Amino acid sequence: MQYGIDSTDSSCAACRLVSRSMSFWTHSRLLHAVELAEEAVRAAADRPSCVCHAHSRLWLATALTHLRDLDRAERILRPETPDAALDAFDGSAETAARADLARSFLAFTAGDVDASARLGEQGLAAAGRSGPWQTLGRLVLAGCALRRADMKTALANTQRIAEDALMASANPLAGQCAWMSLQVREAHGGSEAVVPFIEQLVALGPTSREVLGSQPAAAPWFVRLALKAGDQTVARQASLAARQLAVLNPEFRSLAAAALHTKGLIEQDLDALWRAAETHADLWARASALEDLGTHLSGQHLRRDRAVEILELSSDTYLAAGATRDLSRVKSRLRNLGVRHHISRWSNVSRDQVGRLTETESAVAQLVVQGMTNSQVAAQLFLSHHTVAFHLKKIFRKLDVASRVELARTWSTPVGDVRPKVSRARSSA
Repeated sequence: MQYGIDSTDSSCAACRLVSRSMSFWTHSRLLHAVELAEEAVRAAADRPSCVCHAHSRLWLATALTHLRDLDRAERILRPETPDAALDAFDGSAETAARADLARSFLAFTAGDVDASARLGEQGLAAAGRSGPWQTLGRLVLAGCALRRADMKTALANTQRIAEDALMASANPLAGQCAWMSLQVREAHGGSEAVVPFIEQLVALGPTSREVLGSQPAAAPWFVRLALKAGDQTVARQASLAARQLAVLNPEFRSLAAAALHTKGLIEQDLDALWRAAETHADLWARASALEDLGTHLSGQHLRRDRAVEILELSSDTYLAAGATRDLSRVKSRLRNLGVRHHISRWSNVSRDQVGRLTETESAVAQLVVQGMTNSQVAAQLFLSHHTVAFHLKKIFRKLDVASRVELARTWSTPVGDVRPKVSRARSSA
């Protein structure tokens, strides 16, 4: 059963609803899948002794994270009251491990790579040897390593995923596993090493639907690699698959953003690329759309300044996503445009503070000391309101302060207005 949830108890309404939800998810009926998962959570409230009590919520939170509805996923995985915690329902080590793995996935999607890696390793250490939850954990750890340019760790985790797949009769995360494997292979051997395999992942079968519906950056990544290799057929096939999923599920902006992104790449439509960047809720996907837009603009002499502005915004967004490997690539593009000393919004802090805070925490702190509300910080950094509040609590604890006023006093270096001029960028794009 997907994500290890035993929903075969025919006497349990919640179990039946979870099973139906997963079936709808498999067939890309994502709204119905979410609605049934929500109904399962409500039904499970009456059966505290049933395994579905915690696991239906885990399934709902993970589905919402896949769809980049991070606010709702976070409310499920990080409840305000201890007795509402997922592992409080049955007290089992297995549930606690799965909750850690779900939180690891949420943290990775929100851009907190450090927390994601810590939770992923913690969850895997307590979980069993293999299974869908362990596969998700390995996928997240491989993604964290890839963003940090730690290719040895990324390769080790993808190899473990492949080994586990050989032992399983079915892998509900097969599409995402294949995409991660291709990303690692591309990092080692370039686009030529992966293009022959892309066509199998964009044929809109079960595996294709699984990865394209769950990872909004996948379709643009496939299109970008196919175009680089000169394979227009595969690029258009990937774009068509993304558009079909978006049409089938108009309620979810992550799918609309992916369709816009692929359209912009194939048609070199700068407006579509900008709208994709605005629509993407996924930090890494948003950064890649901005990079694609900046790269296209850099080829137009009269738009060089705008290309620099967009690429700088892309580099800041990659940094917020913890993607230092991608950040290095964008910095190289900026150097080719004559920009030698790009200063990101996270640079104006003391060394001591940088050592205590993660990159995302530094970003939140720097904007908070400018007087921004949590909602304004969330909009600025493309995070959810709840994620900002979560980071702010950690910032207060690490810097031993109790309020925003104290935080501003602690901040040693004056900070100017670093908000990107997106309106100017949009009008020029």
